[in-house]
Amino acid sequence: IDKETDFNFPDSFMDLEYQKQAVVSASKILEAYNGVFLADVVGLGKTYIAALLAQQPSLKPARKLFIVPPVLVDYWRETLSDFGVNKFKVESAGQIKNIKNWDKLRDVEYVFLDEAHRYRNEDTETWKELYENICFGKKVILITATAINNRYADLLSQIKLFQRPNRSNIPTVRNLQNFFKTLENKAKKAKEKSTDAYISEIREGSKLIRERVLKHIMVRRTRKEVKEFFNVDLKKQKLEFPEIGTPNPIAYEFDEKINDIFNETINILKNEFIKARYT
Repeated sequence: IDKETDFNFPDSFMDLEYQKQAVVSASKILEAYNGVFLADVVGLGKTYIAALLAQQPSLKPARKLFIVPPVLVDYWRETLSDFGVNKFKVESAGQIKNIKNWDKLRDVEYVFLDEAHRYRNEDTETWKELYENICFGKKVILITATAINNRYADLLSQIKLFQRPNRSNIPTVRNLQNFFKTLENKAKKAKEKSTDAYISEIREGSKLIRERVLKHIMVRRTRKEVKEFFNVDLKKQKLEFPEIGTPNPIAYEFDEKINDIFNETINILKNEFIKARYT
């Protein structure tokens, strides 16, 4: 942590080394690649890490836009105020179409996207608004514990918000579009062969993505890693993560009536609930 890094935790917050280290790493990534994923697992304080990042000297004088889920708007405003972040606007993700009409949008230098995995589908109007009108020419911070949901393309869509897909400056993958397309095609062919072949291909593809792309643009730690590498600080602050027990399988059987109801429900969901929100 160098002299250009500044941390101002509110009095009621823990001054945690692992969160400060995330900010240092994220700052360097943001400067190098115009975007960064804050992707620690659930419960490690990504909101606080984002607030600490926003208060850094390099970001402090800049105008910042936070796009967050509707139910978290007040929470984000309070948190950013508590951390002394200035020149910020928090907007609901439900109002993305209206953000382009904000008179100060052209002055925004940094865009923070909470629950960024919501923006993984390029075919939606929301993604297009972000890509064309909001994130273009700005530095982007994507906050999500689940950057990839179903396909490699989920990840690529989010990376496109701050990197040129055909001319990236990620040193090991200049053409992101081709890289991800190749992996998708390999996975598709493997799926046609067998489930085992598909699983093996997905594992190999995921490994390549981590090693060649994500290690350059993502900050992600698990609880296990935080406990291992920041153990001294955690003990000093008397912070412990709850231990989660191994799930116990509970087997049960439907009687004939419940079995019929279950099957009927599944058929209704498959055959009658056909609109977009259900599919």
